[in-house]
Amino acid sequence: PKVTAEPRQLRLPSIPEDGSQVRSLHPRYTFDDFMVGESNILAQSACRSLSALNDSVGPCLYINSSTGLGKSHLTHAIAHHVLGNLPMTRLHYLTAQQFASEMVQNIRSNEMENFKRKYHQHCDVLLVEDVQSLTGKKKTQQELNELLDSLIKQGKRVVMTANRAPRDLVGIDDDFRSRMTSGLVTSIREPDLDTRIRIVKRKAEQQSIE
Repeated sequence: PKVTAEPRQLRLPSIPEDGSQVRSLHPRYTFDDFMVGESNILAQSACRSLSALNDSVGPCLYINSSTGLGKSHLTHAIAHHVLGNLPMTRLHYLTAQQFASEMVQNIRSNEMENFKRKYHQHCDVLLVEDVQSLTGKKKTQQELNELLDSLIKQGKRVVMTANRAPRDLVGIDDDFRSRMTSGLVTSIREPDLDTRIRIVKRKAEQQSIE
């Protein structure tokens, strides 16, 4: 019998071979395991749309919430979806602190051109968590601001998270703040009782606990 080759995504000749850069992804932080409720439905919907690389959200998404309400779950879910369904997409996922540290290392080793090339030219989706850690770090803010401007103009996708809304971030340059809010800004609130019950039930199922 004739064997049909499995369809696969092909890389365009103009796209370099440089792959994705991600930190460790939690195996259960997927869209299927995210409990949707009134408190997070906009953020979840926006992340699903962005992970499909469609234009409904725009090029930039900013999510803010207190600790433990699902920001990292959603960013991990985006990474899982993109890497699983669009493997040729060059996705870079890191914290703002990791971005700052990498930048400093490249400055010290006189390799900033390679650093800029990596993110400006070899990145299709950029996920940066905990932007609040850049408070007072003007040089890093300037570099990240230039990167956001470059990626947005190229039609790439950017997701940023923080523990506060952009207007409440202290020690952040106004130009950088403006760039972060150029797309959709959404927050995740504390879940209502129904959502909390569904979260507990899902965790119980995962642990085989009645």
